[in-house]
Order: sequence, then C-alpha cells, then structure tokens
Amino acid sequence: MGFVLAAILIVLGAFAASAVVLAKKPELKQTLDRLRQYEGYLGVVGCLWGLWMTIRTLIHIGAFMRAAPLLGLTMLASSVVLTLLGFLSGFGLIQRYALASSPQARARAEQLRARLDGIRNPLGLAGMALGVWCLLVLLLF
Repeated sequence: MGFVLAAILIVLGAFAASAVVLAKKPELKQTLDRLRQYEGYLGVVGCLWGLWMTIRTLIHIGAFMRAAPLLGLTMLASSVVLTLLGFLSGFGLIQRYALASSPQARARAEQLRARLDGIRNPLGLAGMALGVWCLLVLLLF
C-alpha cells in the first residue's frame, strides 16, 4: 500500500507541476502525455484515499506522535497533499458525477479549485517530494 501511495503522489505531483517538471526534464513529456488520459481517475482515487487517510491519521495522531513523530507528520502531510492533488486532478470527473445535481456545491468546488490553482506548482512539488520521501522510508525501514 505504501508503494502505491508514493507512486500516486509522484504522478499527481508531476501532473500538477508539469510546467516545472517539463522545464527541467523535457524528455518526460511523452510519459506524462501517456499517463494524462488516466489523470481524472487517478485524481478521484487520490482524493478519496487522501480523505480516508487524513481521517484515519487524525484519529490516531496521538499514538503516532508518541511512537514515531516523524512517521505521523509524514502520514498527515502525505494524506492532505494527496487529497488536494487528487481534487485538482480529478475535478472534471468530480464535477460531472458528484456535483451535477447541486449548483451550490458546484460553485463552492469552483471557488476551492480557483484557490488551489494558485498553489498548483508548489503543491505538485510537495507531492513529488513526499512521494520520494515515502519511498525512502519504506525502503530504509
């Protein structure tokens, strides 16, 4: 499960910060273009999984902070960033299927998306960094 989380964080982070990523590594354009067709689905999965992880981490935050504070903070940061990146990447699908019946919810989601668009690149870079950090933690411990 941890490797999948890390991979989704890295991919969604690369989608969000694609301008920065492609400026430094133009050879990744073909790979990102091939994965782009799955962006919405990965985003919805990431958003739901991130929400679930955030709730689970907040419920057990006391135990995490006593036993392994760095792991607890990593879990919390990863889950929040995954939720936000998933929302940004899966917004089209979320809007089409989940928010189609409520104009108020649609307007609020648009406002949230507009606010998150302002931090899209830093959020994407944070997602990629957390994904790499999760991989390192899994491999070293």
